[in-house]
This record gives sequence, C-alpha cells and structure tokens, in this order.
Amino acid sequence: MAFENITNDGFALLQQILENPNTVQGEFFFVEPTVDGQIKILEKAGLVRANSEHKLYVTELGRAALKHHLHEQQRLALEQQQRQQELESLQTIAEAAQKEAELATLQAENAEKEAKIARRDARFAKVVSVLAIIIPILWDNLKPYLPIISQKISELLSAN
Repeated sequence: MAFENITNDGFALLQQILENPNTVQGEFFFVEPTVDGQIKILEKAGLVRANSEHKLYVTELGRAALKHHLHEQQRLALEQQQRQQELESLQTIAEAAQKEAELATLQAENAEKEAKIARRDARFAKVVSVLAIIIPILWDNLKPYLPIISQKISELLSAN
C-alpha cells in the first residue's frame, strides 16, 4: 500500500468524493482539471471505486488512507509549529545575548572612563602629596624673611 504517488490534491479530491457520495468524475472537472489522472491513481491504490453507474465512492482503505493523511498533516503542522517555537526561542536567546554584549560594551567603556579619571585623580594626589611635603619646608625656610617680603610688597603697592 504505497500512497507516495497521491498528492495533496489527490487527497483533497478523495475528501470531496467522501463528502459528496454518488458523484461522477465529470462533476469535479471545474474544481480539479486533472481529475481523470487523480481518480486513476486513487483507483489503482484501491482508495476509490466506481459502481455500475460510474458513480464514485471511497473504499474503507480510502477512508483509512484519508484519516492517515489528515493525521500526518496535523503531525507535520505540529512539527512546523514546534520548529517555529524553537526558532522564536533561539531568536529570543540571540536577542538577549546581543543586549548582554551591548551592555558589556557599555560597561567596558565606562570602566575605561573611570580608569582615566582614577589616573588623573592619582596624579592630583601625587601633586598634593608633594606640595604637602614642600610647603612646610618652604615655610620654615621663608619664615625669617616674611617681614622683609611683606615690606617689599607694601612698597610696591604704595608706589603705584
């Protein structure tokens, strides 16, 4: 029992014959132009028979084949739906990974900026440390000269 030669159109015709018993094959010409070939394939597979008045009917094997075909169509649709869901899941994972990569890039850029600020702050701290050491030394050395420096500054200011 091989049904490989029966196309979806053949199974659709089989369904129509089942739904419209006692029809002759000429009644399907407007719906299915290749009805002659399709019916020969269905008859050869033992799915359709014609009575003495050439009216078509579906055999028990045809009913079983149609039910099997419908079941296969549902199974394929379910598999397709599952594949679609898997693809959507993968897409969601890819989008999340993309967002994480963008966030990591932003964090790296911020870390670089913070490192530059930290280097600048460290240089400033060194300068302040050096000044903290130098100023007391200079103050101690310049203390005796403060009255002279103050007098010279006053003279310069009064001269103007």
